[in-house]
Amino acid sequence: MSTLKNKVYKICSDVASEYPGWEFLSSGQFKNKSLKHLTLAINLGFGFTVNDTPLLPAIHIYHKKSMALFKKLNGYDRPTSIVRFQTVYQLLTHMPEDLRRICWILADKNLQMKVAPPSEGAKKQMIDVTECRPILQAVMADGIALIEKLYHLDSEESFLRNLPPKYTPGSDKVPYDEFERNKGVMVCIARALTGDFDFTSKYRDDNYSTVFPKNLKEIDSLLEIMPELKIQFYKKNNVV
Repeated sequence: MSTLKNKVYKICSDVASEYPGWEFLSSGQFKNKSLKHLTLAINLGFGFTVNDTPLLPAIHIYHKKSMALFKKLNGYDRPTSIVRFQTVYQLLTHMPEDLRRICWILADKNLQMKVAPPSEGAKKQMIDVTECRPILQAVMADGIALIEKLYHLDSEESFLRNLPPKYTPGSDKVPYDEFERNKGVMVCIARALTGDFDFTSKYRDDNYSTVFPKNLKEIDSLLEIMPELKIQFYKKNNVV
């Protein structure tokens, strides 16, 4: 008997095949590896139980050099850039409006309605697994459109120099967080890789305000190797 995860993953694979250059991986992501220096991804935010899974898509950009440097300094991985659909839901045009912030895929929606009837609001955010193909197609379409809108992909240098992505969150209650915590650290790395060796010090300074406390340990690790990055940059006169 096929599980909910198997059914959803099969549909995801079929959907990915409709978009040249894209594939669906067991990590729960649509990925495009057509660019040499980075991988584009739409992470679907699955969290499977026997009966359901949330669908919480996010753009993930995996730039090889910035991620390698981040891991070298800090010992763990993170994508170069992450933008969650629910943060910019107002920019989505393909996903149904009721599903743009949160969607639940159910193994048996009719059974769920009988056993534990949800509120009307929650019901609008639920779909049966048999209904999820067009929703996943909409996720792909919106994801590709967001990538094209938010990132400069014409060259590696252009991508790095234009980080972080610029947008206005859809809700006043959600801050623009592209300079926060590890996202801020990644911006510092991106700037350093393109020869801006002063930004990290400016960012660390108390006069540079952020919503949340800065990740000073990670920032200081980057500052320690800044002289080495300068040497590498001026030898290449290009992205480190």
